[in-house]
Amino acid sequence: MQAAITAGSGSGIIKLKNSIPTGRENAIKTRDLMQLNGYSDKRKLRMDIRRLRIAGEVILSSTQKGGGYYRPKDKEELRRFIRQEENRAKSIFFSLKTARKLLKEEPQSQLSFSDAETTPTEEEEKQ
Repeated sequence: MQAAITAGSGSGIIKLKNSIPTGRENAIKTRDLMQLNGYSDKRKLRMDIRRLRIAGEVILSSTQKGGGYYRPKDKEELRRFIRQEENRAKSIFFSLKTARKLLKEEPQSQLSFSDAETTPTEEEEKQ
């Protein structure tokens, strides 16, 4: 069930809601959405999109080529977005897991990052 977005939410957020197109092929880029809705700050735009999502609006996004914000046109777009976000979440959780493990294993006084600074990355080794 969607929570109502009322006039008390601000007419700007209602305009924002109505300016997000349907279909990934019609996705609107952040800068265009900002210009269309009079935003000067990306963080404010993202916060308002978050408010819309919390209120129950289904707003998808993509950072891939031709990306931007959009509403799903069908279940396949919705499934693709869910897979994309689950993969991003898994990546974030793996990063957190290893950081927490290091924090738990090593007392603060023994943490040393000098090895990480001098050890070449896999990409650097390939070059």
